[in-house]
Order: sequence, then C-alpha cells, then structure tokens
Amino acid sequence: NDQDYESIFFKRPDTNARDGKTVYIRPDFHEKLSRIVQVIGEDKITIYLEENAKWFGIYDGHGGPKCSQFLKENLHEFFFNSDWRKDIPNAMRKAFIDADAEWRKKGDNSGSCGLVIFIYKNVCYAANLGDSRAILTSDKCNKCYQITKDHKPSNPEEQKRIIENGGKIYQTTAVTELPNGIYDTI
Repeated sequence: NDQDYESIFFKRPDTNARDGKTVYIRPDFHEKLSRIVQVIGEDKITIYLEENAKWFGIYDGHGGPKCSQFLKENLHEFFFNSDWRKDIPNAMRKAFIDADAEWRKKGDNSGSCGLVIFIYKNVCYAANLGDSRAILTSDKCNKCYQITKDHKPSNPEEQKRIIENGGKIYQTTAVTELPNGIYDTI
C-alpha cells in the first residue's frame, strides 16, 4: 500500500518541509526504486525535498554502519542549515567537511563513501566521496555520462592529491579491465 511504500523512501512521510516531505513517484519508477533500495539498503538512503530543492543521498559504510547512518541523518542538515543558495557547489563541499569534523568527535573508526545528487531549480549538482559513482543516462539509456569521479588511491591523480594533503597510501592493488578485455591486478 502507499503508506508502506512511502515509509521505505521517506523518513517521516506525514510531515513537510525540513522534516521530510512526501512526493509522488511515477508508478513506472516504483519497481526501479524498490530494486535500488533492496540492493543498497533503506538504512543508507536519504531523500529530502523542499520547494525547488531535492536532495538524494546514498551512503556506503566501511568498518561498520555507524558513519553511513550518521551521514544519512545529518549530511543534508549541514547543507540546508548553511547559506547554500549563494554557492551550491561550495555549500555541498562544506557540508561534507563539516559532517566529517562532527563525525571525528564521536571517536568511532567506521567510515563511509557517499554520493549526493542535489537538484535545485532544474539544475543538477553531484558530489561524491570515495568510490560512489553517479551516471547520468538519457531516457532510454542511449547515452551515459559519468558525472562523478571515484576517489580511489589506485588512480594516479588521486594518489597525488592524497600525498600532497599529507595522507599516506597503504594499498594500491586494484582489479582493472585492460583494453583487450582481460582483467588484471594493478
């Protein structure tokens, strides 16, 4: 029934504005969204809606679920409690930084990758952390565009960024597909 369906996707479907808002989802997308939730897990998804603003977040915990749960419940709050309308990309970046600083205070060693899609006045913004990836497709998947870049230490650009910021890389082994279609370890 509708209430069961809404309870999967919305934290509090009976409220509006900052506490969550019910939105109509076309029936042809119900199955697709249900599959996404089934694969990812409803405890790792945030859907937050305000007038002209839609926030979709997916979080994948590492070393336990606590950090991804924290991000699910708080990352959008860091964003919406800022003056985000002045500079959306920097407000998204600052929300991740502020959430990280707040999480570190908790003393838990778990972490999380994260992917946020934010749509405001029909402009789509994407932010990711870790190896979460967003791909934009045309209506019938005739064209696909990767709109985020994975943050993996096996990527030379990412290695450079990590080292320049005082980080260390302990493992760079990854499985990759070579041009001839054979998979290899790098």
